[in-house]
Amino acid sequence: MNHSVKILLILLMFYCCIVNSYAQDISVQFMIGKNQEDVVKNYGKPNHKDSNDPAMICLFYKDKIKNIVFVSDEKEVYQAEATGLFDSETEARSKFSEVIQKSILEGFISDTVSVNNIHIHKKGVKADINLSVDKNASKYSIQIKASRHNE
Repeated sequence: MNHSVKILLILLMFYCCIVNSYAQDISVQFMIGKNQEDVVKNYGKPNHKDSNDPAMICLFYKDKIKNIVFVSDEKEVYQAEATGLFDSETEARSKFSEVIQKSILEGFISDTVSVNNIHIHKKGVKADINLSVDKNASKYSIQIKASRHNE
């Protein structure tokens, strides 16, 4: 295999890892206060956009493992919700811990309500992170609800 083919394969693998990482990103709390362009840069083109009311512009993202909604006015995102679905409890707990750890590293303060329900906040933003199980579908769910918070 020649050198340029090896480089191309390495770049392709790197690209797939990045795309997969973003595809599973449900940490919507980081988008509060950002503009719509920042959301599109991070999450890609939305599946649907509702801009009938300039005070409540909604961007919708959906795929097999996540549903995400961002609500903004013309300036910034003021509310966001995400649900990620996982096949195993191990996978869901790992992602749950990852979201909380990443939030704390980014300046959020954690208030533990229970082992499956965490409230986080920092200046201007509050969010609830919940881990639950859908016994009928044998799926685990992480839900994040974040909003602008005037302190």
